[in-house]
Amino acid sequence: MNNYQDIIDVIRHVWDSSKYTLCDTKAITRIEEKPKYIEPKLKEIQFDTKQPIIIISAPGAVGKTTLAKYSANIKKGYYWDLSKLKLGSNSFVGTLVETFGPENIGQVLTELGNGRLSLFIDAFDEAEMISGSQGIETFLIDVYKYCNTASHPNIVLFSRSETTSIIQFILDNLSSNPSYSLFEIDYFEEEN
Repeated sequence: MNNYQDIIDVIRHVWDSSKYTLCDTKAITRIEEKPKYIEPKLKEIQFDTKQPIIIISAPGAVGKTTLAKYSANIKKGYYWDLSKLKLGSNSFVGTLVETFGPENIGQVLTELGNGRLSLFIDAFDEAEMISGSQGIETFLIDVYKYCNTASHPNIVLFSRSETTSIIQFILDNLSSNPSYSLFEIDYFEEEN
């Protein structure tokens, strides 16, 4: 029997994010206007409210990007579109510096570590095409390095099912204990 969750019930575990003025909005933005969104159910694969990372997986074209923007809006977090940059060495911290400013990077990294800054990171599939699995691995190592001390989720990753396997493999190799929760977007019911 599958355990299904409402999106709001899952995302409520992410605290509202600290707010910064953005310097460069190339890849990271705030979603000020709530997107119109019909919520599908999420199928719970693995859920631990104390883990810093939530992975939301789905086949192509079922609403991951809209869900990422919707979630970023309701939690006052930051939407990060990975298709807008090439991932590699220092792409995580480097993009944070460009976005939040060098004068704020220390505080931004501290708030990532204590769960007070939330990132909704989208387009891992496009990032894999642009940067390869090595680029994704380098990026995820940095994500884990700076958020693994958070006592609740503050990083939400959105990817297609195939790329989710790569993400899981990388994260599983970074810690002996699971560092993430995993959900799949389920198909809409007929009424929706």
